[in-house]
Amino acid sequence: MKRLIMAVLLAGVCGTSSAQSYQDDYEQFRQSMRKDYEDYRQKCFAEYTDFVSKAWAEMGVKRPIPKPKEEMVIPQIAQLNEATESWLSRQVDWVKDKIKKVLDRKPADFSRLQKSNPVKVSEVLTLDQGKTYTQPQPLSPVKDHPQAIPDFFTFRSFGTNCVVRMGDKCRFRLGDISSEAIAQALKKMMTSDFDNLLHDCLNLRKTRQLSDWAYYEMLCSLVDQFYGPESNEGTLVLAYLYMQSGYKMRMGHDQQHLYVLLASDHTIMEKSYFVLDNEKYYVLRGKDCARLFICDVPFPKESVLSLRIPYEQVFANNPVEERCVTSLEYPSFSFSYQVNKNVIDFYNTYPSSTINQNVMTRWAMYANTPLEGYIKDQIYPQMALQLSGLSRTEAVSRLLNWVQTGFEYGYDSMIWGGDRAFFGEETLYYPYCDCEDRSILLSHLVRDLLDLDVILVYYPESSKLSGHLAMAVDLTEPSNGDYIPLNGRRFTICDPTFIGAPVGLTMTGYNNRSAQVILLDK
Repeated sequence: MKRLIMAVLLAGVCGTSSAQSYQDDYEQFRQSMRKDYEDYRQKCFAEYTDFVSKAWAEMGVKRPIPKPKEEMVIPQIAQLNEATESWLSRQVDWVKDKIKKVLDRKPADFSRLQKSNPVKVSEVLTLDQGKTYTQPQPLSPVKDHPQAIPDFFTFRSFGTNCVVRMGDKCRFRLGDISSEAIAQALKKMMTSDFDNLLHDCLNLRKTRQLSDWAYYEMLCSLVDQFYGPESNEGTLVLAYLYMQSGYKMRMGHDQQHLYVLLASDHTIMEKSYFVLDNEKYYVLRGKDCARLFICDVPFPKESVLSLRIPYEQVFANNPVEERCVTSLEYPSFSFSYQVNKNVIDFYNTYPSSTINQNVMTRWAMYANTPLEGYIKDQIYPQMALQLSGLSRTEAVSRLLNWVQTGFEYGYDSMIWGGDRAFFGEETLYYPYCDCEDRSILLSHLVRDLLDLDVILVYYPESSKLSGHLAMAVDLTEPSNGDYIPLNGRRFTICDPTFIGAPVGLTMTGYNNRSAQVILLDK
């Protein structure tokens, strides 16, 4: 028995020793691989800076692509009753006058609700539906270098305090912006101090769930607050951080000011750009420039900027004054809420863009950007309670009328000086909204609260009517009225700009016209 116990103990000791040896070997291997990654990143950056000292060429800027023309849709009233007359009385005079001119001339055809009326579809747009969004990543993992007494720098981005390790060792003076001076300054950034800064920026991107655009704006805030607004030193650090985060960019200068040019798979409107290897590089900050000396040197595995916002951005909360929105047809369907001003400030920086110059892609991006949890937590529980027990058609009717009659109508050109689409929170915040804003907001409500599939429906401009955006929903229950037949399914029209119109009724003049369809994420 004693011999058996001793054998077991010896086996345990040997096993423990063997396991420990394995752990040591694995850790040594992991450290070796990490060093190889770091050495590779250092090597690539050294080669990059060598090219930076030489490869600059003068190029002329391309004129900005203008925003699309605004769709000047005149809201219509399906039928005059107490609710719709109350809504009309609240509109600004220049909207009210336009509505009254067509009020008696184009009566709504309610007989369409007694039968099924398929709408012809001329185009179906799918914007990466169901695809997983992957952000650019550094060429290799960025090492965190522990410091005995680190220097911390606190800056604000969209009202949110952000902290990074950044101190005097990150300060430098760029005497001139010659190619050699820029290359030498970049070489000095491959240090543990700038590694820690980059590490902390990437960690903020992760913990704050920042989209590419929010991350870029955060980096701009950081360098402006540390080095001074749009200084050459700050711009160079912006280029370094942005590039080392995995993004595709090029540097340019006009012999006085340094610029960062960003590549994107979006057509960004109203921004100057340069064409390098058949790819657009946009000038998103700094003064206007006609010509620049540009360093067209790539960095390995660089990826373009995406303007999609696939998940909620985590900003500090800054609630504005409470607002109450009430359905005039269903007065108990009334909800008060406060919007986070930091989110509004973020969207105010967001550039208008399309993919493949298709204006419908812009609406898809806005509609696929999720509403902030802060606003949903305020109104969704109350809405869900009132919708409980209703059929899907009845529930959609409540949401439709809330958007139809709870918000005042306004034209972008009169308010903003040109076309501007709204994210959902912006429609809830600003006093006026138009057809595209209403349809985008309604698409959020129906998907989030009722878990139903929706599509946006675009009626292109004709000789007599402006282009118009509405929405349609797969009710998954029998219904009549106007609908979009799509892949064996039936999406019933809901028009939040046809005031007082029930589910299934198309705005007068747009019925019997072919439509273009935009598929949205669930």
